Amino acid sequence: MNYLAHAALSPTSQQTLIGNLIGDHIRGSDLSHLPKAIEKGVRLHRYIDHQFDHHPNIVAIRRQLPNGLRRFVGISLDLWFDNWLSNHWHAFYAQPLVDFQVSTSQTIQQHIEWIPNSQKPFMEYLCREQLFLRYRSENQITKNLKLLAKRLTKSNGLLESLEWLKDHSDDIVTEWPNVYSDMIAATEEFLSQYDQ
Repeated sequence: MNYLAHAALSPTSQQTLIGNLIGDHIRGSDLSHLPKAIEKGVRLHRYIDHQFDHHPNIVAIRRQLPNGLRRFVGISLDLWFDNWLSNHWHAFYAQPLVDFQVSTSQTIQQHIEWIPNSQKPFMEYLCREQLFLRYRSENQITKNLKLLAKRLTKSNGLLESLEWLKDHSDDIVTEWPNVYSDMIAATEEFLSQYDQ
């Protein structure tokens, strides 16, 4: 899952939200250097990614891809899912997406010292450009993948995998309400067990 889904699945704790957003940039299993709420968010991020990647519907999508694109689909699938979520936000949340973008941006700015240096430019971009709102546009998803492809050495399959997802979108997105509902339930289960 990508930034919007991770942020949306975070509990109300600001530090846990930060931990969930920085999860891909924190290495190792020893997280004792982080405040407890941020550590919780990092662990939540990892749990969400594991649950999403192993969800039967996501596994089935990956299996349908041509072999050469399977290694790239994780990134494009995460962004494509954020596109879907931003366009169906109202089906899951009463808070308008624009308000969620504002509150998330404020949280990021208030806790910027916990954002890893490798991630700060993107997080500033996310806030400045109101990226959660822009995720509604397929063009924005393509733009983000192109920017990411420039940073990766073997990235030629990123855009191809996104095009494949677009071509098969009708079949894929019909399952996404169920996938996201399962992710909400998995997150609630993780949080209830984590706090015990």
